[in-house]
Amino acid sequence: MNRLIREGTVSNRNVTDGTVKVIFGDQDNMVTGWLPVVVPKHLEDSSLAIPHINDTVVCLFLESGLEDGYCLGVLHQGGASS
Repeated sequence: MNRLIREGTVSNRNVTDGTVKVIFGDQDNMVTGWLPVVVPKHLEDSSLAIPHINDTVVCLFLESGLEDGYCLGVLHQGGASS
């Protein structure tokens, strides 16, 4: 695994801890450890928006493995428009 930014699918979530596990189909279905989810924050308010299982997410890894990184958020998959 060479890339530090990867796209994958959420395979498990822990809303209490604000973490997810992500699977990478293009890497023989390798699964990450628990990754903290980056959430929006403004002053004293934060939005705890933990991705759902099967959501497509973008992850950032600090090393070449799948343990030391973050889930940056969900990729927009289309849907209703305003």
